[in-house]
Amino acid sequence: MADAAKLRLLLQAARRPDLIASIRNAIPKQFSPDTLRAILDDTFLGQLLPAGLCDPNAQLSFVQLRLVLPYASPDYNALHAAMVNVIFASPEIPPVAVLLLPTEALPLHVQFRCDVLVCWLAALEDKPSCDYTATLIVKAITYCWLGAPEFELVTLETVFGLLAGSPISPSLADRSPSSRLQALIPYAHVSQDAANSFMLKCRSGLTDLQLSTALQRILQWKPAPGTTSFILTMLKAYVAAGKRSLVLAASRQCIGQILSRSDADPEECWQVARRLLLGYQHASDLFLDALPLLYERVGPDSSLSEASRTEIVDAVRCLMHRFASSGHAFGRFSDRFHGDRSSTVSTDLLREFSWTSVDTKPSLVVGNTLPRVVNPSGLSGLRNLGHTCYMASYLQMLFMSDDFRRRVLASSGGPPITAALRDILGQLTRAAVGEVVPRALMNAISDERFVTGQEADVSEFGLFLHDTIEKSLPTDDETSFGGQMATLLTCDACGISRLLREEPFVELPLAMRGRQSLEHLLGEHFTGTRFDGDNAVLCEGCGVRSSGVTKATLKTCRRFLPFCFKRFTFDTSTMSRKKVFDPVTFPTVLPLGSHVYALYAVIVHSGSRAESGHYYTVARHSDEAVAVTQSAMSNGLKGQQLEHACRQGNWFHFNDSIVSSVGFSFFDRLANDWPLDTPYVCAYVRVKTDR
Repeated sequence: MADAAKLRLLLQAARRPDLIASIRNAIPKQFSPDTLRAILDDTFLGQLLPAGLCDPNAQLSFVQLRLVLPYASPDYNALHAAMVNVIFASPEIPPVAVLLLPTEALPLHVQFRCDVLVCWLAALEDKPSCDYTATLIVKAITYCWLGAPEFELVTLETVFGLLAGSPISPSLADRSPSSRLQALIPYAHVSQDAANSFMLKCRSGLTDLQLSTALQRILQWKPAPGTTSFILTMLKAYVAAGKRSLVLAASRQCIGQILSRSDADPEECWQVARRLLLGYQHASDLFLDALPLLYERVGPDSSLSEASRTEIVDAVRCLMHRFASSGHAFGRFSDRFHGDRSSTVSTDLLREFSWTSVDTKPSLVVGNTLPRVVNPSGLSGLRNLGHTCYMASYLQMLFMSDDFRRRVLASSGGPPITAALRDILGQLTRAAVGEVVPRALMNAISDERFVTGQEADVSEFGLFLHDTIEKSLPTDDETSFGGQMATLLTCDACGISRLLREEPFVELPLAMRGRQSLEHLLGEHFTGTRFDGDNAVLCEGCGVRSSGVTKATLKTCRRFLPFCFKRFTFDTSTMSRKKVFDPVTFPTVLPLGSHVYALYAVIVHSGSRAESGHYYTVARHSDEAVAVTQSAMSNGLKGQQLEHACRQGNWFHFNDSIVSSVGFSFFDRLANDWPLDTPYVCAYVRVKTDR
């Protein structure tokens, strides 16, 4: 205590400016380093702080802090909070507080000083009276970086933490950080690798809500030289960290503000908007929202350079090509973007800016002309949350499976996934326009294969979903998917067949072998496997080691029967998966044993690679498929006449949030017009007949 009192007395002499140099020299002579470290705890330092910056002793307090901070412990948690509270005690902050920065202080204290200054900058109001203070703060921080550049990224971590929702100070817990933080960015040197590493670190320490908040605030910054490149770097870092869905959500929130800003350089605004628009190519909503603003940007009153106008025209033409199924919404905008330019659309931009690889060959996703139906019989689309087309396409197939949908809606309880599915099917049933957002279902899924922003296989998702929900639903073959498979072994010696195993299935996987029909693939699937020679087996019936045949059969089939064409195989020559493009034909009426099944849904994979692409569904209500087929059969139609008659009905094309009306002739065009679009899952419903 005596040492502390002695130090306080010595610091009181700092009231005289002519004694400051002598005091600075006296402190290390009169006190050992250990003694100083023991004295200079948070309590002692906190007592040196003024009551506020309007305190007449404020300048003396900061001079005293300058004298002792080099000897204090690096743990400044309490002091940091106290200092920030002092700085924010006055609504208008005089620059005298910059005296907090002792230029001769050890690098040990750089992080503390930068943190205080960053919090101070974050609390400044955006009004002219604070401009000078903000300039001084930025200069002080960048001066620290010059002396200790390793703290540049550490300071930016503090900035990001404030953007993500960390309180500026205990007294300002509810205040959002000021946009003045962006004044630091042009002085920072953040490489893409450094940003990627930083985001990977943040991903493990921050929630998606915090990361989303930070990104939205960054996108709300005024695009300017230096700031724009940082924004683009952070967007790429988010994607590299697997947070594409957050980028999409933030883009939807901010795209209008970015393109319509009058307080920022329009050239810089366009560069940010260009990255957002061309990055997410699986959802048309963002583009359609931005189209009127882009139309204005290339108009006669635009202040953009000719180069930027050309970039906008090229980007819009690519996106119109990409989302041609929304052509009805282009309307008056088409003339300005197509009027005096070649009809050829380069897809290089799609490839260059895509967050993931994109196919540029003709496909229905890239170049279709389907009319959009706003309210076809009350059908609604599903919002793409970021590469969740596999989920949307399968959910729409389930929705069109009428008896299954009714069973789910009539159920109660169950795990979160079942409850979320019930809610989605209910919304799809009630909604007449707009889109349904499957966020609750996405959040309920913990399987790492199905993460927002990550592509997945629609068949794997379907198997996972059925395995989860069927456990919580009453067993009912009349409203369920799949059936029971039995494998028999038949002895050649005695002709007796014995059951080897029975196993349930949700869908039947069919291997692709050249151009085939569904019926032929089914026949090959149930072709027996012969065992003879060294592979002969001991027959339990006759006791003889004999040759024989094992063969799988359909023991029972439930109401809904999906078939999956195995289009993704492993190529041993390249040691990678590849897609099989062999065309396959499928009937609308499929006899199976004593039953007849009618086609009602097809899930299509669009793309050239196994690891990427897009899914969409073409379907009619299963009730309608049954009614059409029963009517045709009761009229005695057979063969091609029956096949043709059963193609009738209201078929719809479900492409994420867009629902379009199509005819069965759509399937005839797949192989010819859209070679990248191949049927992947075909779903049939059992028809009640007297057969």
